[in-house]
Amino acid sequence: MRRSLLRNKGQLKDAESKYTAAEAIISTKDGRAGLDRVHKAELKKFQELMAEAKSLYDGGKPSDAIAKLQEAQIFQSGNAALHYNLALCYSKLGDRLKAVAEMDQTLGALPRMTESRSARAGSKRDDDWGDAPILTPEAKQKV
Repeated sequence: MRRSLLRNKGQLKDAESKYTAAEAIISTKDGRAGLDRVHKAELKKFQELMAEAKSLYDGGKPSDAIAKLQEAQIFQSGNAALHYNLALCYSKLGDRLKAVAEMDQTLGALPRMTESRSARAGSKRDDDWGDAPILTPEAKQKV
């Protein structure tokens, strides 16, 4: 009862922790279903916040977009697209230090995403260059 009240009030993270704690004690079908509902609600909220941030950015309001993106971080803090969008907003505001820091976060999240996609596809890793030519010092000077 208490968990559903938390979920209905939009306190998704608190509801998630309550469901997880309950599942750790006794795993139930209802508990698992409740946790799945919370995860779906979190994903929906994340997607809504990302869409709102894009609309604000496109409307020339990068500061407001940053606020929405920071709110979205509650749900998916390691999301590469989120950090990339924050980097764009900070760059538009002229805050290069924050833009670079967010781009570092973006790049840090990409290897995990790449490995995950490669594993699902059963293909070689994206960073496996195979037969790619190696630039010699002479070739580097020409570039």
